[in-house]
Amino acid sequence: MALAYDDIVCFMKAYFAAYSENGQTAETQHVIDSFYAEVIYFDEGVPTSREHWYKSCRAHPAVQDKLTLESLLVDEKQQKALPSLRHRQLKEPRARCWLK
Repeated sequence: MALAYDDIVCFMKAYFAAYSENGQTAETQHVIDSFYAEVIYFDEGVPTSREHWYKSCRAHPAVQDKLTLESLLVDEKQQKALPSLRHRQLKEPRARCWLK
């Protein structure tokens, strides 16, 4: 079943918000389970587990990434989306911005 434009936009907005707020700490990371399959394939085609990916997201506990969706190009036919993101790194979770 192909996703409609609105479904793709809704997913992408929800994902970046959930990842930025909850996806980088062990206590809250379960919130993003619905965004990932048990086995994940990246561009290299190498499979990894969801838990392995989560561990890499938690690898820098003193710095938390804040991803803000600036714009989104969606191709319904190809079922692809290209986000434009603003990335900030917070020195401590939910702290002031120190690098843009």
